[in-house]
Amino acid sequence: LDHLCINRSIRCLELREIGDSDGELVQSITCLEPFFEKNDELKCIVGRKLNMRQSDVISLLVTILSRRQSPVEEIQLIDCKIGDEEIQIVLSAFKKQPTIVPKKICLDSNRIGDEGCRTISEYLEDKRVEIELLSLSDNSRITLTGFQHIAKALAGRRRALRKLDVSRNNFGGNLLTPFVEAFSSDPDMIPDELDLTSSTSADTQSWRIFGKLLARRRFPMTAIRLGRNSISHIDLSAFVTAFNSRPRSTPKILDLLSNNINLRGDGDAMANLLAKPNCSLERLIMIRNDFLLDENSALRIIDSLERNDKLQEFWLDTHDHLSAYVFDCLYDLVCDTRSIEATIFHSNHTLFHFGEAASDFGDIHFNLELNRNPNKAIVAYVKVIRVHFAFDFDFDLFKIMKPSVLVGAVAVLNRAFVAYESEKNARRELNWRAENNSLTIHYLMVKSVPALLGFNLI
Repeated sequence: LDHLCINRSIRCLELREIGDSDGELVQSITCLEPFFEKNDELKCIVGRKLNMRQSDVISLLVTILSRRQSPVEEIQLIDCKIGDEEIQIVLSAFKKQPTIVPKKICLDSNRIGDEGCRTISEYLEDKRVEIELLSLSDNSRITLTGFQHIAKALAGRRRALRKLDVSRNNFGGNLLTPFVEAFSSDPDMIPDELDLTSSTSADTQSWRIFGKLLARRRFPMTAIRLGRNSISHIDLSAFVTAFNSRPRSTPKILDLLSNNINLRGDGDAMANLLAKPNCSLERLIMIRNDFLLDENSALRIIDSLERNDKLQEFWLDTHDHLSAYVFDCLYDLVCDTRSIEATIFHSNHTLFHFGEAASDFGDIHFNLELNRNPNKAIVAYVKVIRVHFAFDFDFDLFKIMKPSVLVGAVAVLNRAFVAYESEKNARRELNWRAENNSLTIHYLMVKSVPALLGFNLI
């Protein structure tokens, strides 16, 4: 403890499973009091499986925090037996001294009920409180009334919460209702990240209304997690169709893990949304759902991604039953081989994950991995070199080129390819060897005399 107290570089301290007999937890916190007070670098305090129902424990922790010169940014009290009374003690102290208020509060797996939610809502309504993250996951005593208190308080704040986690609170009711009621006048006050995993039982109409509410936002949500809510493909269609008129409002991350969605023969709604040029969706998670993606649905989704430059990850279960034709279409999606121009301008250079089965196909896997590179110009040119000049050229040469040189080199080779195409159309016949020889001349020029491009090679 002496060493710990003089070490001022520790940013996070976790207390786990300290016994609650004979005041053991109080003694432990008391021993650490000098460390809590003097370590200005301490930004996060984590407590797991502690007995915080003892009022003296809560009072001691609040007292220590009030003595610090700089506030702790995050407090996590997980599975600490915290109930409504303990919430009242903590938040009352925070309201009296707003300078010690952490920006992130996690109270997962506790015993908070509706009265505790009322206390939290009053705390959130205080304009001095600058909180960014609130997590109430796995507090099964909260009912619809408690969530109404929270939603109403969040809607009345000056600034939207960055993240709200109310997952694993499935009380058997429709959790969408309090959000729709509270945020109908200003949907931009909905938290930027919202986790409703395993927390709501809503009908199709509720999902449609909720989708329309989110579509009215000026900026898309960063993430919304709707896993394990028994969502059907009809519910999903109602939800995503709401974004058709405002695709730029689509959340960037849509998590639909472990629902009852069946896209077999009914993937039009999702495909139509993905085909929208301004669709903001970057990550779509649909694994562990109640469906096998059939041929027609897979082809519709692949076709929709030809015009999509935002989606990076589409998580699906393994679909080994799909034909080779589907995977041929997927390859054409990520690398259009019809011409150099098609490879550059018509290939999808953004998608880097599409189900697990795609990893079994080497060429598809290579191009998907290549798409991870944030420099899409390099992605496009590497595909050009690999596809159109792989038989005769030294691919390693292009790997060491500066991006500016690579652009010039490909431009020269592209002109050679265009000239070849014109000649081919004029003569109506030209075998591969003649084509290869024609392009090889230009390649050797690029390789041997890079100064002709006006650049140094490396």
